[in-house]
Amino acid sequence: MNLLPVIDGRQMRFDTLSIDSSIGKYVLMSEKHPYQAVIQVINNQISYYIAGIKGYIKELVYFHNSYANLSLLRNFTADYQNYQTGWEKCYVETKSYISPIAEERNNKIRTWGLTPQPRVLAGKLHYLTEEENSWFGFSLPGALPVHSTIFKQNGSRTIKMIFNGYHPATPDDQPPCIYFFDHLQRSYDILEKHYEISKALHYTIDPPFYSWWNKPILSPNSDIAEYYKLGQNGVYRFDLEHDSFVKYITKIEEMTDSTDFTVLIDGYWYANTGNYFSISSIFKDKETLRQVIDELHRRGHRVLLWLSLFKIEGELPPGITPDMTLQQDIFRMFDHTCPVVRDYFRDVIRFMLSANEGCLNGDGIKLDYSYLSPDTSRPFLYDQGWGVGDQLRSKVNAYIYEWAHSIKEDAFISDTCIEPSVPLDVIRLNDEWGEDVNIWLERAAKAVKIRNKLIDTDGFWMHAEKFKNYCMLAPVIGIPSFHCSEKFFSFEALSETDYRRLNSSWYVYNHAPVTPDMQLVVRPKDQMYYRKYTTGSLSGFYSAISINGQCLVTYTREKALIASVSSTTVEIPLPPGLKVKQVIAKAWSNQVANHPYYEGFAKDTVLIPVDDAGREYRWIEVEFI
Repeated sequence: MNLLPVIDGRQMRFDTLSIDSSIGKYVLMSEKHPYQAVIQVINNQISYYIAGIKGYIKELVYFHNSYANLSLLRNFTADYQNYQTGWEKCYVETKSYISPIAEERNNKIRTWGLTPQPRVLAGKLHYLTEEENSWFGFSLPGALPVHSTIFKQNGSRTIKMIFNGYHPATPDDQPPCIYFFDHLQRSYDILEKHYEISKALHYTIDPPFYSWWNKPILSPNSDIAEYYKLGQNGVYRFDLEHDSFVKYITKIEEMTDSTDFTVLIDGYWYANTGNYFSISSIFKDKETLRQVIDELHRRGHRVLLWLSLFKIEGELPPGITPDMTLQQDIFRMFDHTCPVVRDYFRDVIRFMLSANEGCLNGDGIKLDYSYLSPDTSRPFLYDQGWGVGDQLRSKVNAYIYEWAHSIKEDAFISDTCIEPSVPLDVIRLNDEWGEDVNIWLERAAKAVKIRNKLIDTDGFWMHAEKFKNYCMLAPVIGIPSFHCSEKFFSFEALSETDYRRLNSSWYVYNHAPVTPDMQLVVRPKDQMYYRKYTTGSLSGFYSAISINGQCLVTYTREKALIASVSSTTVEIPLPPGLKVKQVIAKAWSNQVANHPYYEGFAKDTVLIPVDDAGREYRWIEVEFI
């Protein structure tokens, strides 16, 4: 491995080695320049970084022309670009911004987990097989003040890591520090290591948890989409009024026999993106929207509101002038380094969350369009002291997060980011436009590695067949979220079977809802989906399992509840030291009857015949003794 960096095209040379074995630190230095190449054991991990850099560097290169006999490399920057093979020319780039034009052309396939995105890579050496513990990985923790990070390997299998546009906000900011991890069981494990080293370095926050945060989420987006029109000057218009919106919520209340869910008023409560004091035609004015939210509160719901931090469509908000914004590709964006813009967003968040008269009294914020961030590779920001790249983006998220929680202590803040240094309460899996759940499950497999945060499973784009799998998987992975009321996004009407499956899955989920301290496992390749308790009498045992994506089981000390979307026999584990007292089935007719069960093939398991919840049984209950 070549430890001599290349700084703005100049290969650095060192002639002195300093060793401090007491702290595991090795320093290469020279009297001819101020730079030092450092290998150091930090938090029991080997790290590498360059010291002595105090200002702007156009291009910084680590491991220039080093040799690596790699057969496979995995990055985590997009849904369809996880694996990079064909190592004759390998090029992996992670940016601090994504082109909105590119997003539209790619049918929104790169809209999740991107800005900021975790700077991690997982690789497999050429001579190793697919056996476990054969992966190694790189982690670059913290919000990096660089425009982009590039990993290259050419045909001769030489590699290098390039940081374009290193621009620290203060003299105390440090260049990227790479941590090395080996003997990883699976490629995704590098994300867990990335979280652990970020936490050890105090780059992360452990968000609070409030009991309402894990309630199922509903937004009737598919129904409202049918009435969507774009008016003049980018103003959203809907052939729909607020009483229809409330009617959609009432429909789900009736079909689930519950008001114990959170309502998301998504990207249709305002008239145009960016001007959040302009109310859409659905709700007419802020007074009507406040009345709707108050009514939802009266029914027992909490309410989330949509917000984009950068995107502007239509006219600028009052008080915001063009020089406070950035033109990028087809979009205009807010420049949050401008204090007037920050004051505007503080007013917006107060308007959204405060219970005061004239405000909306929402309970949380869904941050969206997070893949749209300013391209900071050009010096056009109002205040260059905010840094660039992920450092800038993380500072924006931080002041929004802190201000929202100052307005409402238990405010629920979700975003699509899985970089652990970014402050947020809930990781959202975001819009997923595929015909099945495969890509969505891959996102979940990444998100569960970032611990101590809830996951909003975000069932945004759904049709009946996709929902059949989703409703048995989402309650295991995180908060089940449903974006339909009367119609799916294909505009096919929800059938009685669909409503029954929704009812059953939410009921079984609420028996043992997810909490941030649970251990989550999502391994699509092995069809392994479960979460476990880490505290209490069932610590180390399951709180929920999805069996083959077709059957949902949730556990408490007293009983297990089962819902299914297929008719089969399932073998479920029993909690240690407990046996089956009885099994009963609750029919949709509200009749309760004893249900058959049999001794399982494995130790401490039981075999139970189950039926599709869309047919006769709402749920099956296994009582323990």
